[in-house]
Amino acid sequence: MKVISYQLRYLYIALALIPIAVGALGFFTLLKSPYLGINFESKDGKWYAASVTPGSPASKFPEIVGKEVVAVGDFRLGTYDLVGEYGYIPGNDSLGHFWKAQRYLDGHVKVGATA
Repeated sequence: MKVISYQLRYLYIALALIPIAVGALGFFTLLKSPYLGINFESKDGKWYAASVTPGSPASKFPEIVGKEVVAVGDFRLGTYDLVGEYGYIPGNDSLGHFWKAQRYLDGHVKVGATA
């Protein structure tokens, strides 16, 4: 009987460590992602560079503030791709494009502090 309870104890410890390991992996992945440094805003269904974070790669190009952002890398932005709350997205087509954009941005751009 002691062998089974000993094995269960190790199983519980291992199961408790899984969320911690997943969180640490996500944190280190975020640190390795490139950081853009552009803060976006939406006007009339289009995305614009609202500001540039000082010290970011984008700070070398302050003239982009106020310009329309059509794509990030090779991904063309849709009307709702950068919204903060996906509950505001109407229709399945827009929601599907939103999730594609999130997957692309997750793999190519690191979220940073706002200016």
